[in-house]
Amino acid sequence: MQTPTSPTLRCWASWLAVAAAVLYPIRDIYFFWGRWMNPEFSGGWVSQVVYPMKFVGGLAMGVALLLALIVFLQGAKQAAAGK
Repeated sequence: MQTPTSPTLRCWASWLAVAAAVLYPIRDIYFFWGRWMNPEFSGGWVSQVVYPMKFVGGLAMGVALLLALIVFLQGAKQAAAGK
């Protein structure tokens, strides 16, 4: 990431990306292993938990990408102004 930009903004973008990388694939992993072990697997009540986790992970991913774009643009502006 661009070093001349806000450290707080860079930190938020990084932590949101980490949260997204953890939360987003949980539903897929849960259903993959469930169906791998039992072809008639049904998510049951756990689906009520893992689907919102996937939604939150996707949202975190989108916000992290937006913040990363903002960080890049701020760094590019500051680098262009410094030249």
